[in-house]
Amino acid sequence: MNIEQANQIPIHRIVEYIGGTYSRKGRNGELWYFSPFRPEERTASFKVDERKNRWHDFGHVSASGVSGGDVIALWCEYYNLNRKVDAKEVLQALKGFSNVPDLPAMRKEKKQQFRQQVDDATQIEEPRFKIIKLHQKIFFPALLEELSRRHITPAIANLYLKQVFLSDVENPDRKLNGFAFANYKGGYEISIPNLSTGKSFKTSTRPKTYTLIEGQDNGRAAIFEGFWDFLSDLEMQKITVPKCDTYILNSVSFWHEVAEEITKKESAVSSVLLYMDNDKAGDMATNNFAFEFAKHDILVGCKRHSYSGFKDLNEKLINKRT
Repeated sequence: MNIEQANQIPIHRIVEYIGGTYSRKGRNGELWYFSPFRPEERTASFKVDERKNRWHDFGHVSASGVSGGDVIALWCEYYNLNRKVDAKEVLQALKGFSNVPDLPAMRKEKKQQFRQQVDDATQIEEPRFKIIKLHQKIFFPALLEELSRRHITPAIANLYLKQVFLSDVENPDRKLNGFAFANYKGGYEISIPNLSTGKSFKTSTRPKTYTLIEGQDNGRAAIFEGFWDFLSDLEMQKITVPKCDTYILNSVSFWHEVAEEITKKESAVSSVLLYMDNDKAGDMATNNFAFEFAKHDILVGCKRHSYSGFKDLNEKLINKRT
């Protein structure tokens, strides 16, 4: 299957597979669903345009700031995949959706069989980057230089990051060293710095989800977009353990899972501090968190004003010390 063939799959099949529930048909013939990204929502906010075979979610926060697109965009957004890096894996998974009847018309057991087939296809495909070895301490010179550039001390970095040695499945002779940050399900967010550009290549291993680091006070919580901002906050406060339970989203698409985790805690959380990026995706994530927590009488503090003029907290730390 190629990209063109994948994008010809009726998009509502994908929506129903990943958990979207049909609500109604709109005036212009669009199909409206209760969003697969927010299974508990009460007002359908996920629209499918059958004529264009496109989707748009009016309540979802995408890292790119655009919550909509074609079939491949939906699969990548839901499973937190990179369209370019994980293209082979995506096409392998979508292969199972070709030439099958619509899910609503299928008997329950057939639906389950079909979902299992697609899940199996997704698991069989080898990821683009494979972990060869994880080191408990960071020692590779380029990584130490990147820590210095970001003004993160090795003492802090070694508490929360591992050094990862990777191979590129599509180019076996290519080996890479990077930082690995574990999520709470055992997957890793991986950052590979390019010292000549000051930018990093980001990828991840399955399962993809957020990270929870328990702090000293579980009556409060802090939420960061990425691990560099979390480490920057520790450096700025000159502490090694967060003062309260801390969540690192790893992708803004996990905002709902984190909000749900916080609101369902046995020990009530009274306040939350948000450290979102100063961009469109950060705006949307901040608004979504504020709306969700307001329903549970949880106070929300937005810290973005403290690094106004910078994209994120780490950028402020870099510029503050240069």
